[in-house]
Amino acid sequence: MIEHLRHIPLFANLDDDKLASIAHLGHINTIPANSMILQEGDKGTSLFVILEGSVKICYYAADGHEIILSVLGRDQFFGEMALLACEPRSATAITITASRLAQIHCHDFKQLLKSNPDIAVSMLSEVTNRLRQTSQVLERLSTLNVPARLYMLILDRCHKAQRLIPTSANRSSVAIELPTHQLLADQIATSRETVTRAIGRLKKDSIIKHVEGKKNIFQVDIQSLNTLTQMMI
Repeated sequence: MIEHLRHIPLFANLDDDKLASIAHLGHINTIPANSMILQEGDKGTSLFVILEGSVKICYYAADGHEIILSVLGRDQFFGEMALLACEPRSATAITITASRLAQIHCHDFKQLLKSNPDIAVSMLSEVTNRLRQTSQVLERLSTLNVPARLYMLILDRCHKAQRLIPTSANRSSVAIELPTHQLLADQIATSRETVTRAIGRLKKDSIIKHVEGKKNIFQVDIQSLNTLTQMMI
């Protein structure tokens, strides 16, 4: 588990002894796909770190429709807000794929923050970014039409991918992984069929192209997609 922790930004600045102490606190569980890990309104008792797999953070509208606020993957964490604010869970977390999660209980986590201020600073930065992203998601849902919401979601993924590649690389296009059309639809509050039609238009205009031999990986013409999106806002 120490090797996993070493690559998690939240713990990146800690030495091996501190990583070992955190590894001792974590209880590792393997969770099947489509399993609820925590539910909105529950009491917050643990922080979760994703060692493998992916998890969606969502809430349910008044009509029962699921709205996905974010999709988290390996080396990311969730469940921290309820612990920090001593409030009930603000959203529901469900595994998308089979996942291995490290669970750190509330008391241990708070002691960890007190003894390692760097972790507290990193977490504050991450929480701030997530609040900004959630605000952005809700703003898009209320002001943009469906294609524009989808295109901006794809652009977000492109920009995240760009931050991981060398500055000398070609930045006019980038290869990204796109999830299922249903998952994309749940992130922008629409139907799978609507997403399929919008993706089809992007393929027809060669704005996105499937990377041969790689499942769900697409090369995206960022400039063209950005231009198209700006015309729709």
